[in-house]
Amino acid sequence: MVKFADDLTLVTPAAAIVSVEAEFASVQSWARDNKLQINLAETKEIVITRCGRQGFMQPPLIPGVARENLVKLLGVTFNNHLHFADHVRKLQIVARQRLYLLQLLKRQGLDSTCLDVVFKAIV
Repeated sequence: MVKFADDLTLVTPAAAIVSVEAEFASVQSWARDNKLQINLAETKEIVITRCGRQGFMQPPLIPGVARENLVKLLGVTFNNHLHFADHVRKLQIVARQRLYLLQLLKRQGLDSTCLDVVFKAIV
């Protein structure tokens, strides 16, 4: 038997009684007990802070876990200040690419019924 678990998100507030390290150790223990393996190479940490906050001390690094300033969660990209500019930029690029494709297909003589099918498939 093979078991898979995907996309676990652990959220720990700064004022939590339990540390992030302890919470992560608990998740690792649970995974081990249930014969699941956590892929540390794909495990990421992001510390979210207010923009321009002075004197904030980053929590200690979790051994084996990369700390990132930009992450993608449930298809949404955001940074460590909860700004979504990177996500919006990517959506704009994808929209422009798809509109360009529809424009090319129209110039090639594809009729409106077929263009409508392509549009519904890619948008």
